[in-house]
Amino acid sequence: MARLQEVSDTRVRARALAKLGDLLWKDDEPYARQLFLRAYELTAKTDQMTANEVKKLAALRKEILGPIAHRDPNLARKLIEDQKAAPRANQPRSAARRG
Repeated sequence: MARLQEVSDTRVRARALAKLGDLLWKDDEPYARQLFLRAYELTAKTDQMTANEVKKLAALRKEILGPIAHRDPNLARKLIEDQKAAPRANQPRSAARRG
């Protein structure tokens, strides 16, 4: 797990955390849930990103929601609701320049 923190690519790190969460679910559900949440949180940090980067993270967020929904549908539902309710402060850089 410590080596995973050294991975600089956010997408790779988020996928790895989600995969670990899925693999560990049967043995340590609370820890697996934490891993899922950390993976999901990595996909929510979109400030200072281009529109293309934001799209890529949104696709990754959907990908990560798959195993979360499979293991804990209520958590997945809450994450989706929270995302919808979040303010649009994290606009891509190109959108901020136009506004």
